[in-house]
Amino acid sequence: MSSRAQLLTFITIHQKLAPGIVPPCVVGEARLANGAIHEVMLEGGADRFADDMAIEAVPVELTRGEATVIACRFAPVEG
Repeated sequence: MSSRAQLLTFITIHQKLAPGIVPPCVVGEARLANGAIHEVMLEGGADRFADDMAIEAVPVELTRGEATVIACRFAPVEG
């Protein structure tokens, strides 16, 4: 499946959602390449995003305790 999606809408959350998720964070609803709509975590601040824009999955390194893990976040399509 393609890593690209259409960002339908998004919000910035300023309160703690779950362990390991540090506010503020930007969460969106996106239509994935297979047509399914899912909530996704966006990489960066809300100023990078707009409703109906093209986004794509990118790997992001996160620290969890003493371990480094790779997470999937979505960012604006470059170019």
